[in-house]
Amino acid sequence: MSDAPAVKPPTAYRATTVLLLREGSGLEAFLLERTSKSSFMPSAYVYPGGRLEPADGSPELLARVSGRSPLQCAEAIGFRSLPSTEVARGEPPWALALASKNSEPGMTQSRVNPKGCEQNASNDALENVATSCFVAGIRESFEEAGVLIAHRASDETRSLLDLSDPVNAEVFASWRRSIHARERSFLEMAIGEDLVFPLDYLHPFAHWITPECERKRFDTWFFLTLAPANQTLTHDDLETVASEWLAPAKALERHARGHLHLFPPTFRTLEEVAQFDSWDGVVAYASSIPKPPIMPAFETIDGELVAILPGDERYPDATVAPAVGGTRIALQDGHWRSL
Repeated sequence: MSDAPAVKPPTAYRATTVLLLREGSGLEAFLLERTSKSSFMPSAYVYPGGRLEPADGSPELLARVSGRSPLQCAEAIGFRSLPSTEVARGEPPWALALASKNSEPGMTQSRVNPKGCEQNASNDALENVATSCFVAGIRESFEEAGVLIAHRASDETRSLLDLSDPVNAEVFASWRRSIHARERSFLEMAIGEDLVFPLDYLHPFAHWITPECERKRFDTWFFLTLAPANQTLTHDDLETVASEWLAPAKALERHARGHLHLFPPTFRTLEEVAQFDSWDGVVAYASSIPKPPIMPAFETIDGELVAILPGDERYPDATVAPAVGGTRIALQDGHWRSL
């Protein structure tokens, strides 16, 4: 018997992604095509999103949020039950390394004792991390899609910014360019433009974790939001090279024909949204369903690569909360389909 230590899986970094939706003849989702040079999901169609940054949890930025308290943010994503629950082979995705002063704010520690985290990390710290997830979703949506879920601090109606005026639109386009160039920061924009970020405009929808076999891993919360009608969404021409509004069913159809590359989390969430033709309908659905963390396992079954989700009889850990909907997604001729 070998005494070699078990190989520790790569760290899963906390991240958020936002399904930007709009209503017309039905619901449409804003999808971005990642550059083929990307080290993570190259050429895939995705929602705007990315890894949490330390500044997302800065006191100065968290002072500029409204609509949800830190406790409400934590409760909205089921955060308060997770530190005491081991998820998917021992990894507690939200028992964060806040228990360790030397841990990076944007990472999830694998093989951490969840009880130890619960004892050492204060509730306030955990709730602020949950709030940071919402903030990161707003920041990433602005950086990657050019949409800004924000209002002026002086606006008591909390109406989202109107960027239909070319002069006003250019002000924020300039901020976006300078943030990309790392000349200025999202916080500097918030202070300079006196912005407040309404966190209740974001609705938790799903929670996916990249499998441990992958070199790059993320622990990602998916949010829904209704895109402001008076803002124009555009890709950034950096991490993403194209973008378009698509009805979820149309996106899935194009994927099935091999014209649009999706990964399982995007495929499954598009399937869920495709059931609805109104914003009210999908938000009601999102508020009614459990949102357990989903870390797929992969098997070859009858010659096909199959993503096995929690709740399936073949999933390696029967103690993990089951995923909503079907538990198998198969790769056939380069595209995914639910079994």
